[in-house]
Amino acid sequence: MASSREVMPARRSSLVRRSCAALQVVQNRGAEMAISSSSNFSAMQPSWMLLDMPFLTRGREGYYRLLDSPFWGDIVKQTEKDTKLKFMFAVYDGMRNLVTTKKQVKTPAELKGLKLRTTNSPIEVAYVKAFGANPSPVDWGETYLALKQGLVDGYFIGFTTIINFKQEDAVKYGTELNVVPIYVPAFINADFFNSMPADVQKGVLEAAREADLAARRQDESDMKTAKDKLEKGGFVAYTPSAQEMETWRSLANPVYDEFKGKLPEGLIQKALDAQK
Repeated sequence: MASSREVMPARRSSLVRRSCAALQVVQNRGAEMAISSSSNFSAMQPSWMLLDMPFLTRGREGYYRLLDSPFWGDIVKQTEKDTKLKFMFAVYDGMRNLVTTKKQVKTPAELKGLKLRTTNSPIEVAYVKAFGANPSPVDWGETYLALKQGLVDGYFIGFTTIINFKQEDAVKYGTELNVVPIYVPAFINADFFNSMPADVQKGVLEAAREADLAARRQDESDMKTAKDKLEKGGFVAYTPSAQEMETWRSLANPVYDEFKGKLPEGLIQKALDAQK
């Protein structure tokens, strides 16, 4: 079976584009479908910032429970109403782990002073600061050169993404923190979808759900394969102890206080409850 990146490969279809700019093209019927990471999509739909909250999802099981819950279903429905974008499925790229270029980081104290590439997500910027590093928003297309040229000292990224985008020669160390999931939803133009006959709509949604579940399974396999490939190439991955993880988690707590007022009241607690 193809990797999760190949469920709907952007490079092989003129109908698929990446980023929020691409989603705006879809809204205007310039294309029928596009994908964008939830971190970038939250600029259009703030409720999606939930998925950027550090350590919000309780392992992979809690992550899937959240996505499959009525609570998240309501967020998706509201998104479709507000944006005229119909959710289809997601591409899964593992979890954001700390990856660095020059030195191994085992504790937050060792992260101090390092410059880390971030997306434009304000929450990602906030937790990078909370951990003691200096956030540096860099466009994804420029990230590889930024790493190679020493403009940034690392980033929070999934091991699978490193391999898929051939960046393994730019990084040397990883710390398995699993801070947030890398969730990349695919949307179709709602008017285009609604123009389909009812039986075709039904078939499309069924196929999309199958693709989503297949992408989850593939992601779990891809993560292990990617880590093994990185380590065979000399990459050094460190898994913090339970006590060390508590230190990272405690540093992330202020991020919740900072953004609690920027999200609808009770949204964070509802997201936690949805994982039970």
